[in-house]
Amino acid sequence: MEDAVNFTGKLKDHHQLAIQTTLPSSTGNNGETDGVQAAGTHLNTAYKAELQWNDGSWNLKSNKTDVNNLGIARLNPLDQLEEIRAQKKTINVESGAARGTKVLRIELDPKESAQRLQAKLADEMEAVKAGWEEQLLKVKAERRPKVKLELEQAWSEGRDQLMTMLNQADARVVYHLTINRNSGLPIRLSSETELTYINASGSHETEVLRTDSRFEQFR
Repeated sequence: MEDAVNFTGKLKDHHQLAIQTTLPSSTGNNGETDGVQAAGTHLNTAYKAELQWNDGSWNLKSNKTDVNNLGIARLNPLDQLEEIRAQKKTINVESGAARGTKVLRIELDPKESAQRLQAKLADEMEAVKAGWEEQLLKVKAERRPKVKLELEQAWSEGRDQLMTMLNQADARVVYHLTINRNSGLPIRLSSETELTYINASGSHETEVLRTDSRFEQFR
């Protein structure tokens, strides 16, 4: 599966961030939809996540169990900058930067990156569970116990499979940060996260996530 998602964001008072995106339509080789559309999203509809900086991290202000909000929150480049600040890393200055800028190549510690990713995905799995527990209240009372049991079994199996894969996973995270030499402010932040793991079939599999964020309209 391959998808590209464009997004914009606006930071207010250093502590409030709004991120907005319109999810694309993606079509597989057989003409069927895949990717984000297969996840049950409403395509060509603008989704918006409101985040608040509290206690050293960015958190959703509302709809914390909404799958779309969780996905949009993952795009937060300010969270990536905080990840760079907090983690063990190797930093090198790249050559050939444009006049007035400096480009840093930052590679995060692989072991710590894998641990942080595992913790983040575990939290998201808990949020998914909380989300379907809310939806369960809409099911007729007489059917609710049976549906709850089926959902709990599916969620538990999915979480166990995820944790097994992550326990054996290798993560490589590299950032390129472009800085304005005069102001010291970031201009651009790109990243590549490569995760290699053993899938449910016992085969090695690699997933790559690339992001590219540009910071503009400083006030």
